[in-house]
Amino acid sequence: MIPTTKHLRKKIKKLKLQIEKKPYFSLVQEYIELEKKFSKPWLDLIPLIIEMLLYPLYILYLFIQGDFSPFSLISLIKTYELWMEYFRFRDLKQELDSWILLIKKVGGPWISTNDSTYHWYVYADAMERLVACQKTG
Repeated sequence: MIPTTKHLRKKIKKLKLQIEKKPYFSLVQEYIELEKKFSKPWLDLIPLIIEMLLYPLYILYLFIQGDFSPFSLISLIKTYELWMEYFRFRDLKQELDSWILLIKKVGGPWISTNDSTYHWYVYADAMERLVACQKTG
């Protein structure tokens, strides 16, 4: 059962929570896209591991040997972008985990889904509800 705004407002005040307004659903969508890329079985991750770890080491070896080409720079840029996406994925995972703790503190989540892919949207919905209750309170 979804609690009333008044009930949530009381819990927020009792726990002295300050919830920041964010684009929760957009963050979840970004996380799901990155999760598809980085959360795979090991065999499916082998090309990604090669691209993120082994290939840059090979380019470094070529650079030391004096056989560095401009095309190697393009590969290094792609590797840099992959690492930035991976760090963003880890940051989003940590943020979503903090949502879970916060929502469980106030007695949520209040809706559910059977699809594990969309389970994160349940927490985005709960965060939106908490922000809305805080705003009206």
